[in-house]
Amino acid sequence: MKRLHEAFGDLCRQRTSLFVSNDYHLIPTRETHFANQEVKTEILENIRGDDVYILQCMDDPCSERSVNDNFMALITAIDAAFQSDAESITAVIPQFPYARQERRKGREGITARLVTRFLETAGASRVITLDVHAQAIAGFFFHAKFENLHASRVIIEDFTRNFPTENLIVVAPDVGSAERARFYSKNIAAHPVDLAILDKVRDYGRTSTVASMRLVGDVKGKNVFMGDDMIATGGTLIAACRELKERG
Repeated sequence: MKRLHEAFGDLCRQRTSLFVSNDYHLIPTRETHFANQEVKTEILENIRGDDVYILQCMDDPCSERSVNDNFMALITAIDAAFQSDAESITAVIPQFPYARQERRKGREGITARLVTRFLETAGASRVITLDVHAQAIAGFFFHAKFENLHASRVIIEDFTRNFPTENLIVVAPDVGSAERARFYSKNIAAHPVDLAILDKVRDYGRTSTVASMRLVGDVKGKNVFMGDDMIATGGTLIAACRELKERG
């Protein structure tokens, strides 16, 4: 089975072939893994004075590589580009790692802020991600520019092409996603559709566990559209679907 980051790389090569020219081209690299799991990244062409884009897929469930493995591979690649005197370095990270840890609960660390420090220290001058879990992460960067792109327009286009929008209601899977859900409710159909919100109470003593849910809104007899920015095990989303089915 092809590893996810390899498939992601193949997709990027297909897409970049649309605009690759003498000014834009793909740079070969070599990633070396040592017996103790350390990683080294080498850039195999001269990039002095170039604007470099480094693409890395963090979640890779198809292989034994963890988020930490992929993140360190990214950091070593950024550092290699920095040491090779690139003019600018942009890290393209569709899934921003540790985005759920953007604030403290008890005696925890703020790991999302630590990730931004790693990226900037390695030499990234810009970071591009997709639908980041917490907007507060943008404020953790001191020097690097941070761009949070959204997939909502693409999702709406695909949804309206394949599913009817009559009798539709948009449900926010939690209070924090209400703004995103409001955007969908205003744009997913020819006219604004109703909006409901699931208020979740999490059990932080257990990973990815929701203690209870409370629905604000009426979904009885409706077709539900529910968009979320992050799915780990899918357990929370399944619980939300069960709650909505029980409400009609």
